[in-house]
Amino acid sequence: MSIQSHRETRRKLMVTGAKGAAAQHVAGRMLTKQISSLSDPAALSNDRNRRTIADAVHSFARMYEPHAAREDTVLFPALANAVSS
Repeated sequence: MSIQSHRETRRKLMVTGAKGAAAQHVAGRMLTKQISSLSDPAALSNDRNRRTIADAVHSFARMYEPHAAREDTVLFPALANAVSS
């Protein structure tokens, strides 16, 4: 593989990874908004709202851990490498 095609492959992987991360950021903002809107005492007095907020917090945590790990171990190092190349 030539240096140019290797760079193009890395660039495509970064773009794909960045698009996936951006979609996860949107989903995270939606979950955060839902959690925030149900975080007042009046909303929490309702069993259904408590279940909804618990599900939203669980979904956020389930999404965030692998998302942050991928950013830290794949996306940010690739970006740093691309910028310094």
